[in-house]
Amino acid sequence: TGIPPITFHNAEKLEIAKRLLVFEQMSVTDTCFEIGFESLGSFVQKFSDHVGISPGNYTKIMRSTNFPAMFLRAVLTNWNSCKRNVPARTLYLERPRNHMLSAVVAALFNRAYPCRYPESWQLIRPTYRKSKLYTDEKGYLLCASVPTSAFLDTLVNFRPAFIGRAKLELGTQDVRIKMKPPTQFDPPVTLAIPALFYKQEEQRILEKS
Repeated sequence: TGIPPITFHNAEKLEIAKRLLVFEQMSVTDTCFEIGFESLGSFVQKFSDHVGISPGNYTKIMRSTNFPAMFLRAVLTNWNSCKRNVPARTLYLERPRNHMLSAVVAALFNRAYPCRYPESWQLIRPTYRKSKLYTDEKGYLLCASVPTSAFLDTLVNFRPAFIGRAKLELGTQDVRIKMKPPTQFDPPVTLAIPALFYKQEEQRILEKS
């Protein structure tokens, strides 16, 4: 899988935690003990590190009535956190034959698996096979297809239809990633990718006001 067993196991537990917080409307404390953590502080820290947002804030965002609409609006307006003033790399996405891909999130992490808020991220439009990747940093790049609907169960149980990974080194100019359906051996994408879009859209609204 590319990651230690305990890391994989914790990622699976955090996926269950997301569902308990949103769909079962459990408190953070009850969720902590339900999935087997013995310390509330440890659970909050682990959740925040892996999901990129605290369990309390995650619950608040995902339960908000305007979340699906803001998610879709953010995707359509292509908001992202990439710095366009840095030298761009060329990203080639090898898309599966006879499959229409949705838009793809390209997120850069400093670990071999998606953990914490990414160093940078951007949206690749669905029609693009060749695009610009605005980062000159090294790290691990995750490309994941974005959900095509704004249904809450799809956004909480985030299982991209296609994913691809690559290790970026300093000086690398061309990045080629083969997009393929995930298997049971791929680490869960615990990062709350839909929340990335929400936070960007929320920031945009605050700036306009």
